[in-house]
Amino acid sequence: MRRKHWLSAIFPAIAFCFSACTVGSDDLPNSNDGPTGKATAALELFPTPPTIDYPAPGGDSVALTTTTIDSFLNYVVRASATQQADIVDKVYAARCTPTGTCPILDALVARLNDTTKTDVTLTYACLTVIGELGDARAITPLYDFATQPIPPPPEQEYEDHGEITSAAIAEMLEARAAEALGFIATTDALNAVLTLATTHSSFAVRAAAADAYVYNSPNEASARTTLDTALSGTNKKLAWRFDKSPTMTELEFATKHGDYDSRYPFTPPPPIVNANDPPITPSVPEPVADPSPPFKCPPNTVCRLQ
Repeated sequence: MRRKHWLSAIFPAIAFCFSACTVGSDDLPNSNDGPTGKATAALELFPTPPTIDYPAPGGDSVALTTTTIDSFLNYVVRASATQQADIVDKVYAARCTPTGTCPILDALVARLNDTTKTDVTLTYACLTVIGELGDARAITPLYDFATQPIPPPPEQEYEDHGEITSAAIAEMLEARAAEALGFIATTDALNAVLTLATTHSSFAVRAAAADAYVYNSPNEASARTTLDTALSGTNKKLAWRFDKSPTMTELEFATKHGDYDSRYPFTPPPPIVNANDPPITPSVPEPVADPSPPFKCPPNTVCRLQ
């Protein structure tokens, strides 16, 4: 099993949130192009635009307990690269036993329902921590979160795409919920991830779920085959996508690249042409005359270069 480490993805996404998570006019197209999910109520995001915080990296270490949820999540989003190992240790130390109740999980799920309406960054971090607890009792809340319908696309597109839409944020968070399900890595959790990869309405979420299924399954090759069988149409590509891990050799990378290219050769898109424009004809450069006359040896002279 070759898992993508959760911290490798959380910091770029948090940076994205800090720069783009003011939700105002819905001005970007949605990427929903697949089957419809089961839930009926749309994911509610930000009744009012949230306050954007630009925290300095770093901070004091915080233990994860039922009374330190907010402090720990803020520690996660502010952590520097040197504190990643400490965060992982704190999450693992908070894991519950398989039987009985899990108060820390219950507290995180309750906090998740609150942060969704107020803070994208903390929501993303909360989803990650819930998944990293590796508790099978988190399967239902994570799946329910990931299957909330994406808000509808905007009715009008604008030239200025400076603000991100509720639909785009919902896709990002539901994709993270699918990845968090993969972190649990039990048979039930992976089956839920497979369901998301094949039925979710958003291509972005289906793609994230497909990656989570492949990289958290005990056998990558078998997982790709199962995913390929379950997917249909152009979505089958999701079963054969790959990334270059730090331990992958150049030969392994070339082999995976060649396998993907043989299945799905790259076809460049046709040029965008306005119907009113004249046909495009290739331009042929005019021949350029040599500005200097041909060399001639003067009479009665031996010219070695002639």
